[in-house]
Amino acid sequence: YSSRKNLDNYTFRNSIDFIKNNIEEFNNISNLLGDERSKSTLANTMMYRLSGNTQYLCNSMERQHDQYFDKDLVHCTSEEIFVDCGGYIGDSSLSYIKNFEKYKSMYIYEPDDQLLSTAKENLTGYKNIHYSSKGVYSSNTTLSFNNKHDAGNQFSENGESSVEVCMLDTDIKEKVSFIKMDIEGSESAAILGAQSHIKNDNPKLAICLYHYEEDIIKIP
Repeated sequence: YSSRKNLDNYTFRNSIDFIKNNIEEFNNISNLLGDERSKSTLANTMMYRLSGNTQYLCNSMERQHDQYFDKDLVHCTSEEIFVDCGGYIGDSSLSYIKNFEKYKSMYIYEPDDQLLSTAKENLTGYKNIHYSSKGVYSSNTTLSFNNKHDAGNQFSENGESSVEVCMLDTDIKEKVSFIKMDIEGSESAAILGAQSHIKNDNPKLAICLYHYEEDIIKIP
């Protein structure tokens, strides 16, 4: 409990209340998980939020596999159609290639033009990669956008620039088999925009849950 000082008191109190008020939902999510390591990760995440003790985070850290690509749980083939939402500099797509080598096609969405340009450079020589400067969202529209390379990019009412966003359901015409999302809190909206692909194609989903406290319940 000595590491509680790392948490703002207001945030800490709210985190405790959030877990207490949603304990049944956390139990339901735990029951849906298919392996003991995932159950342990959820339990350690909850204990960290209750105590502020960073040892619980250490207990749930992945040390054997690259982020998103736990080979004990994730199996990919040469027919994979990988969708990288929040492509950044292409690091996740490069990690996919390192781990699984073969794929049928890739789609990389990164609304920051500078980062997307770097991603293209980093993936030079790899074929069948489709790059898009759009964000992914629940509708096809234009939103304000913050360009913060040090803290991630995010949509905002008072953003520095505007960016076109799209639904994966309308932007990708072929079936998809793997969707990764790390898009600074827009994950829930992007899922709504990909619901047909998710329902009909049954892709593997690697979706970040940490941007908003309620996402750990809402997104599952």
